[in-house]
Amino acid sequence: MSPATVKYKTSCWKNHIAKEPFAKIPITKISSLDIENWACRLIDDHEMNSKRYFNVGGVLNQMLQLAVKMNIISKSPYQIDRDMIRRKCALNEGDSERIPVFSPAEESKFFATAWQCFGNGHHTVHILIPLAIMFQFNTGLRIGELCALRHEDVNGRILTVQRMFIEPQHEVVPYTKNYKQHREVPLNDYALMLLSKVDEKKKELGIECNGFIFSTDERATSYTEVKKAYTKYCELSKIPTRSSHSARKTFITKLVDSGRFTIAEIARMCGNSEQVIWNHYYHPLEDISNKLDSFNEVFKEKAPKPVAV
Repeated sequence: MSPATVKYKTSCWKNHIAKEPFAKIPITKISSLDIENWACRLIDDHEMNSKRYFNVGGVLNQMLQLAVKMNIISKSPYQIDRDMIRRKCALNEGDSERIPVFSPAEESKFFATAWQCFGNGHHTVHILIPLAIMFQFNTGLRIGELCALRHEDVNGRILTVQRMFIEPQHEVVPYTKNYKQHREVPLNDYALMLLSKVDEKKKELGIECNGFIFSTDERATSYTEVKKAYTKYCELSKIPTRSSHSARKTFITKLVDSGRFTIAEIARMCGNSEQVIWNHYYHPLEDISNKLDSFNEVFKEKAPKPVAV
């Protein structure tokens, strides 16, 4: 478990579990009704969507499962009905949750804004961040991996992802999420063009191209500034606010929809399991209503002949 995950789970425990009335009850006395009442109150008090609730609820569930393994209790009282939780959270699901990827039109506006910010000196210190963000769209990297990229990670059309920046500790570690050592990501023409723009800008500023790719000093690219830039560019582009995670989901969705790669290949490229790609990252960009003619054709071909009555 990464230090960032430990910090997040500790925060969930302190803010949403430890202060609750049932936390003062001996663990052997906690009932499933206590847990269900806590879940409903948590969702109502904090207007949680389902993703946020399951992140917090998962911490409590893990603690109770550990108690079972240690023979403190015989069965976990965490018996939450996931469908009930989703129904209760439905009113709190915002548009950005329902549409977690950039549409082609939104991406076009976003890129236009990024190029404008790069050209007009919008970023006076972190001047390469517009290029970094567009590079993420074309590689599907996690934000921490993006910030920790170094020039030696690029070999022709292959990018080796082998480290990441951890925000709470402000440090670069020699592994990626889930402690995987490295993976290789192919670079398309647009990504290569962005890297050449980085080199041009650094030469213009008299900076050696031998450190972190999207930084102009010896430090890793600013994680915080990348996150801020996403919010600002969305605002300037007049599109719904999306995050760097949305860019990663957009990248993966494009690969799946292209039909040119297997899910196994996409999973290896992005550092996830095939199940996670399907369940978490893939979000079809085209509404099913736009495919009604195709839908009709499929059933017309297979339809049985009418029988006279």
